[in-house]
Amino acid sequence: AAGNELTDIQQDALADLQTESTLKTLNDQLRAAMDAVDSYDDQIEELRKNGYSSSGSSTAVANAQTAYDAAKAAYDAAASEYSAALIAYQTASEDVKNGTTANEISVKEANAASKKALVDLAKVKMDNTAEAYDKATTALASAKSAASSVAAVNTQIASLETAKDNAKTSVNSLKEQIRLQQETTALTKEQINTKTDEINADTYAAAEAGVAANEAQASAAAVQVAQAKTALSHYTVTAPISGTIESISVKENQMAQTGATAYTISNKDNMVVTFRVTEAVASALSIGDTVTAERGGASYSGVITEIGGMADAQTKLFQVKASLGAAEGLASGVSMKVYADTQKASDVITIPYDALYFQGGDSYVFVAEGGKAVRRPITVGLMDDTAVEVIDGLGMDDNVIVTWSSQLKDGSLIEIAGENTKSTEKDSATDSTTTGEEGSADKTTPAEDASESEVE
Repeated sequence: AAGNELTDIQQDALADLQTESTLKTLNDQLRAAMDAVDSYDDQIEELRKNGYSSSGSSTAVANAQTAYDAAKAAYDAAASEYSAALIAYQTASEDVKNGTTANEISVKEANAASKKALVDLAKVKMDNTAEAYDKATTALASAKSAASSVAAVNTQIASLETAKDNAKTSVNSLKEQIRLQQETTALTKEQINTKTDEINADTYAAAEAGVAANEAQASAAAVQVAQAKTALSHYTVTAPISGTIESISVKENQMAQTGATAYTISNKDNMVVTFRVTEAVASALSIGDTVTAERGGASYSGVITEIGGMADAQTKLFQVKASLGAAEGLASGVSMKVYADTQKASDVITIPYDALYFQGGDSYVFVAEGGKAVRRPITVGLMDDTAVEVIDGLGMDDNVIVTWSSQLKDGSLIEIAGENTKSTEKDSATDSTTTGEEGSADKTTPAEDASESEVE
């Protein structure tokens, strides 16, 4: 009777060992490994379904590079054509002053007018090719970025294939362990049936120890699950600003690319324009400088808040950001022109641009002295479309003649507008003058690559 009671205890311990520990653990692990294989298959199929192609991306980059080279060559040619037309026009304008008869002057003026028309046509052509050049630059950068994304996806697929193979190996290994465990269980039952009298309390203690060991493994697995959940919580992404979601680039349960934008959020209370400039312009700008942005006839004032310290690998331009404040009526993501002062001069003498003449590379003006026009050579500094900085050659009290006449020459008798003086010479010119002004001259240039400036 005692022997039978001991056999019952041993059989119960063996049943607990088989059901609650080894076989259950192995089967759970097998199911998890098989689920992992299915998950990897789904992810790989989804990536391949999207049609990623290395050859297609390489072709796109090559086509974009060809278009970029053609657009750049067209722009360079148009710029050269414009420069040549401008020089021809300036030469023709100077030649008008050399006319001696009314008929000769009329012919020279007509020639200057035709040269001016060619300048206007060349300017339109240059602006059109500049726009095409900007678009080709953007298209090339986009094609290269897309090629990088394709390479990253192919790498990801290869990684998933490796993980899938490892999971399959785990499945086969677990199946083999289960088979061996089942054989061991069958053998143990046979031993119990043939050697019941030999089983003692030590065998039961060993069975309990096995159960305890498996329970310890289960506890360790639970700790790993808790750690995994904690790590998963670290992947929560928080937006750095409050605002309105403009676009969404990710979907639930899909793989996200490294560095890719997940959400685009705009804050209309502080619009930011991003533009790119050359190294020379970047070095002339400073944080806090004011800029003017234009779009659709509207103008917005802003302040530079950020100047990039590294040039773009493709365009060799430096990124600059400026805050436009609320910028009422301005939408996010649009392109606009940005202007910034790159050179400044204060407390200098300035004259109107129309009063300035050039000959043989030298600059000069006509000043009124004793009722005559006197040619005065000057040295100029900064200039824009309306004003010119005079470094040397003029004083604050000089009267500069600002109205052009075909009869305006060195020594010509003149009559200053508003004064009751008359010339005794029929060839005298009636003109207006201005005195030298003390002020400031700025050189304002549109930020380079202005067509790529973007509002955030």
